Order: sequence, then C-alpha cells, then structure tokens
Amino acid sequence: MCCKKIFITLLLFTICLFGATKRYDIKSGIVEYTITGQGETMGVTSSIKGSAKLIFKEYGLVEVEKETLTEHVMGQTQTMQEFSKYEDGLVYSVDYEEKLIYKQDVSKLDNSQTAALMGESGLKSIGAQKVGSENILGFSCDIWQLDDMKLYLYKGIPLKIETDMMGYSQTQVATKVDFNLSLSEKEFALPAYPVKTMDSVKSEIQREMENMSPEEKKMMEQMMQNMKMFNNQ
Repeated sequence: MCCKKIFITLLLFTICLFGATKRYDIKSGIVEYTITGQGETMGVTSSIKGSAKLIFKEYGLVEVEKETLTEHVMGQTQTMQEFSKYEDGLVYSVDYEEKLIYKQDVSKLDNSQTAALMGESGLKSIGAQKVGSENILGFSCDIWQLDDMKLYLYKGIPLKIETDMMGYSQTQVATKVDFNLSLSEKEFALPAYPVKTMDSVKSEIQREMENMSPEEKKMMEQMMQNMKMFNNQ
C-alpha cells in the first residue's frame, strides 16, 4: 500500500506544473474527499477507507494535502495519517511514525520541461488522453486517462482520482468544495520534525530492492522512474 501511495503522489506532482506560474485556474480553496479501495496483491487481500483534504493558495503555488486512512489487511486494522506540502519548488512528505519529513526539490526542471508540463499539452506529453467529462458537485470536470489512472480535473484541480494498479483499485472523490477563500498560515504549517532529503531515500530504496520479489521490484522501479522526472539528470 505504501508503494502505491508514493507512486500516485509522485505522479500527480509530475502532472502539475512546478514553476513560477499558477498551477490551477482558481486562486485558493479547500477540497474534502472520501477515499475507498480494495483488492488483492500477491495473494494478500486488503481494503481501505478514509478522508482527505486539499488546501491551496496562490493558484496552487502553496498547497497541502492531509489524509487519514484505515486499512484492513488479513484481519488486521491499521490507521495512518499522511501530510504532504508543496511550496517554493519543494515537496515535503510527513512520516508520522518515524517523526520525519522527506523533502524533494522539484525546482530543477528546465524551461523546456516546464513548458511541456503546462495544461493539456503537459498531460498529453506524459501519455494521458482526455476521455470524457463528468459533473462532480456541480463542477464540470475533464476526465484524463493515464495508464491505470483516471483524473477528473476542474480548472486543473482534482475532484476525483481513480486508480487500478497491480490488483488494487482505489477511488478518491470530492464531497465538499470551497473556492477563493482567505486562508491562514496555520493551514499550511508542517510539524516540527527533522527533514530528510529524497536523494538519500532513493539510495535506501535501491539497497532494499536487492531483497525484493519480482512484483515488488516492478512496483518500485515504476516509482523510481517517475521520481527521475523531478531531477535535472
């Protein structure tokens, strides 16, 4: 589950433009979601329920996403909290169990890469196709298909995300939307944890891959390949 979540988060950050321009066509807002999912991976059945909240200002140049998830795996129940933030070309991911914050610099995209990630051309450049539209909470969303993921975007803002990856399906759909709000700095504050760079995490992942099964290696290789899009390599 952890690998799937990391992959989806990185993919969404890849699709969005990280640069000195607006990511969304709306200045600020709060979107609340419900999350449900279930499936079987490598013979292990799991299900998940939870909620999420997306908070953004300055047309998405500052943004946080908070999640509370309850996962059921083989009779065991686990509750998880997740928190990610984007600001000034940096992505922060909070690990509440380890009491750490992981930081990734995504500001190294050159001008040609930045241009390629703008709007519809950006989605098309990574292989996404517009496959229709759907009304969610009164907002008309364009539906974009990218491999096993569907993104329902309103002015660039995801109001629904459907994924079907390696036997596991998950849906995140908006239940409440408020736009053009006046938001306090407290909404965007990170916890007072030590910060660890994603470059060091990538090195740890590569070492761990030596002991993984073929299925786990495939999942991790997908994630690592996506992470390369954030670096000036």
